[in-house]
Amino acid sequence: MKKFTIPLFIIGAIILIIIGYTFGYGAGIVGNYLNPSVGYILVNKDEGKPEELDFSLFWKTWDLVHEKYVGEIDDKALVEGAISGMVEGLSDPYSMVLLPEISEGLIEDLSGAFGGVGVELNMRSGYLTVVSPLEDSPAQKAGLRPKDIILKIDDKETKDMTFNEAIEAIRGEPGTKVNLTVARQGVDEFIEIEITREEIKYTNSTYSIENDIAYFRIRQFGEDVIETAKKFAEEVKQNKDIKGVIIDVRDNPGGYFDSSIEIASLFIEDGVIVYEEEKNDKKNQYEAEGVAELAGYPLIVLINEGSASASEIFAGAIQDYNRGTLIGKKTYGKGSVQSLEELGGGLILKITIAQWLTPKGKAINGEGIVPDIEVNLTDEDLQADRDPQLNRAKEELKR
Repeated sequence: MKKFTIPLFIIGAIILIIIGYTFGYGAGIVGNYLNPSVGYILVNKDEGKPEELDFSLFWKTWDLVHEKYVGEIDDKALVEGAISGMVEGLSDPYSMVLLPEISEGLIEDLSGAFGGVGVELNMRSGYLTVVSPLEDSPAQKAGLRPKDIILKIDDKETKDMTFNEAIEAIRGEPGTKVNLTVARQGVDEFIEIEITREEIKYTNSTYSIENDIAYFRIRQFGEDVIETAKKFAEEVKQNKDIKGVIIDVRDNPGGYFDSSIEIASLFIEDGVIVYEEEKNDKKNQYEAEGVAELAGYPLIVLINEGSASASEIFAGAIQDYNRGTLIGKKTYGKGSVQSLEELGGGLILKITIAQWLTPKGKAINGEGIVPDIEVNLTDEDLQADRDPQLNRAKEELKR
């Protein structure tokens, strides 16, 4: 393997530019640029006193590594690690640096086909946490649940891994197996789950009309959802017997932002669907668009702990406008916006740039959306093929 090296003056320029941009934009510079070995003078917000950041520590560590370390040194890997560590210092579970071998497979393919175990993950309070297993995926069939904390991947503890390393450990060739040790709320003992990896192929959305109830399942707000939703709306309008609509976004980890706006616009005639709050309290608002073709139909929205991101935008708007009834469990609470920025060299910076607020200004991130009617769905229900949440939705519509 050919060793990749970077001249020190180039590395220095890269690190200083990135650090300068991060602190200049994120914390606010109150002093002038000083000697690179000293850094910037920032204000300590808690004490109101200047705080000196000594960047010479980076170079001292760099020099000692090259002077003392007994093994082979990959300068490229050191730079990638330094950049990753900087972003991890934000303590934001959704901001991270995707390394070249990870970024190719980690960026979600919302077209409906990808390889792996079929689960959305993030780091929450320092723990590798399940957002949601995709419906009918190997992860769901094996018993993985939203908010499960993955403690081990095979025999390696996740507390010793970065997010990138954890994703790489879970990914693998179809047909191979991965063993997960998980902690689950309400369960005293750790749970061992073996999952066989496979290529995941699924449909983002499906619908059915049974008697007088129209049911629309959105597994993920992917690229095909809008087209399916248009067909669904047309069939509902043509069927004079329809008395109500159920939209099911349980275990829906999110997807395209625009798709959630368009689906909400089927039921809400006008008004703000969601606010996007950026840095310095700047707010953008996204309003209902087009014709609310299903505005006149009674509506139930099914949500649970695995409903996240775009699902919460949709559910929050329906609830704030009293447009429908939310049934199920409190949603995940992933209400922030990430931007993907190419850093070069195959690295991609995924960084949080805004948070979402419901039409009434309620924060989604870390809070979630609370259902109007709480109904549990237990493991026993799943094993017995029972769905008390869906049954309750049908009962409410018949009333």
